[in-house]
Amino acid sequence: MAVPPVLEDPGLKEMSGDTVSELLEHGLNVNGNRSTILLLDMRSLASHTTASIKTAVNVNIPIMLLKRPMFSLDMVTEQLTTPQEVQIFSNWKWFPNIVMFDAIGSTPIKGTPMFCIAQKFRRERCAARLSYIRGGYNAFMQEYASLCCRPDSSTEDMATHPSAATTLKIQPIPASTSPPRCRLHLGSLPKTTMRAIGATADCQPQTPMIENPDVNPLFESVRQAMGLNTNITEEVPVRLPPNVSIESIRDKLPTWLLEAIHNRTGKTRLAEYFQKIETSEKNRLALLMAPQEIHSGKQVGFSICAGIEKAPLPSTFEDFWKVIWEQDSRVIVMLTREVEIGRIKCHRYWPTTEQPVMEFGSLRVKFLTSDWSGTVLVRQLQLSHVRHDEEVGRTITQIQYTGWPDFGVPETPLEVLKVVELAHERNLPVSAGPMVVHCSAGCGRTGAFCVIDSILTEIKNHPASIFGGEQSNTLKNGVGKIHPPHSNQKEENSLPQDTVFTAVNRFREQRLSMVQCLRQYVFCYEVILWYMLRREAVKS
Repeated sequence: MAVPPVLEDPGLKEMSGDTVSELLEHGLNVNGNRSTILLLDMRSLASHTTASIKTAVNVNIPIMLLKRPMFSLDMVTEQLTTPQEVQIFSNWKWFPNIVMFDAIGSTPIKGTPMFCIAQKFRRERCAARLSYIRGGYNAFMQEYASLCCRPDSSTEDMATHPSAATTLKIQPIPASTSPPRCRLHLGSLPKTTMRAIGATADCQPQTPMIENPDVNPLFESVRQAMGLNTNITEEVPVRLPPNVSIESIRDKLPTWLLEAIHNRTGKTRLAEYFQKIETSEKNRLALLMAPQEIHSGKQVGFSICAGIEKAPLPSTFEDFWKVIWEQDSRVIVMLTREVEIGRIKCHRYWPTTEQPVMEFGSLRVKFLTSDWSGTVLVRQLQLSHVRHDEEVGRTITQIQYTGWPDFGVPETPLEVLKVVELAHERNLPVSAGPMVVHCSAGCGRTGAFCVIDSILTEIKNHPASIFGGEQSNTLKNGVGKIHPPHSNQKEENSLPQDTVFTAVNRFREQRLSMVQCLRQYVFCYEVILWYMLRREAVKS
C-alpha cells in the first residue's frame, strides 16, 4: 500500500472569535438545514468534558498516531468517544468551514496536532476552509460564554436538535497559598530496588480491549526502545507565555534556557539533544542485552527507581501498599486517567465510596474524602497495619491529574506547576518519606514530572547551579552524564551543559524511557521557563 504524500502546508488560517461565533450561531438556528462549521476541540478529554464550545467534537488522539501518514480520517473517527461525535465528524465533507482550537491559540506549526490533522483533511481532498481560533478556547470562552457548554449535551444537540444547549461556569483551580516544600527531590530517593507494582479498573471503557491485567506496560516501552529509530526528524519549539517575547525576558534566564527558546536555533538544538539521549539509551540497551541473549535468548528485566512506578497491577496491589507503608510515603501522584482511548491505563488500587475499605495482606486502606477541581482529583485515604492496632493510621493523599494524555503533554505548564505545589503541600509531616509518582508505564509522564520537580527543587535550594553554572551535589560527580559504549573523556566533556539534558540523562540511566518523546522533553523546558517567569513576577 502506497504511503499518502506528506503536504508541507495544509493552509491553516487564523479565525477570529467573532467570525466563529457568527458561523456557530447561524448553525444553531438553521432549523434543520445543515450547519456550516465543524468545530474540532484538540484539547485533552478532561478539559473537553469540563466545558467546550457548543457542537465541538473532541479529537484527543496521541500525536504519535496523528503524525503517521497511514492514520486516515476514518481511523480518527474510530477513536472518537461518543456516537454523536462519530456522526458529526463522519460528515466532514459537508462542512465549508472546519475550525480547530486548543486552550490558548498556539500557532499550528509543523508537528502539532492541529497541523497534522489539517494535513489529513488536505490529503483526502477536503475543500473546506481550515482554520484555528485566535486565542484558543480560553479567549473564546471569555467573549462568548453563552456559546460554551457541557459537551455531553452539545454534540448531541448538533446531531439531533441544533437549537438546544446549556452553559457551564468554569471554576479554575485556586492558586496555592502555602509555602512550597522540597520533598520530591532526585537526590533524596532511597536506593531500594522494588519490583514492579500494579491495580483494577473502576469503569469499563466504551470499547473494551481484551487485555491481560498482569501485563507490565513498561515492557512495551522496552520493545519500543530496542527498535528505536534515533533519527529525530521533527522539531518542537518551546511555548512562551502569552504576550511574552524573548527580548523582554533575556536578562532573567540562564544561558542554557535562553539557547533552548532561541527563535531560530532553539528547536533544532533541543531535537539534537533529545537524539543524543535516545541514541545513548539504545547503545546502553544493546550492550546490556547482548550477553543475556547469547546465553538464554531472552530479554532481561529492568529495575525501577524507588519512588517512581508504573501503574499498579492487580497482582501487585499488596506490594504497592507495602512499599507505601515501609517507605512512610504520604503522597501518591497519579498522572493518568484510569481509561484512555478505550484502553485501561491504571487499575483501581484505592478504595472508593462504593468500596470504602480494601485489605491487602496485613494492610488496610480506608477511603476518607475526595475533592475534584478541574483536572485534579485529590483523594484522602487512611493506611493502617492490622497487626499494629496501637499505631494510628497514616493519612495518604492521592493526587490524580487527568490533563496529561499518554505520549503527549498538558495544554499549559501552569497545571503541572499547580500539581507539583499541591504535592509538596500535602507531603506531611516533614519527616514523611518520598512521594510515589506513577502514570501508566511509569516512563513518559512520570519521567517528565520528576525531571521538572527535581529542577524546581534545585532552583529553590541551589539557584547557583541553575543560573551560575556551578553544580550542586544533585547534579555533580558524573550524575546524569551519558556513558555510551567505548566512550572517552573527550566525548563526555563535549556533552551539553544543560540542566534539563543532564537531569533526563540521570533518570534514563536509572529507568528506561524516562521522558519518552521529544514533545515531553521540550515540555520540561516550558514548565521551567514558566516557573522562572512567574517567580520573577512575584519578586517584582
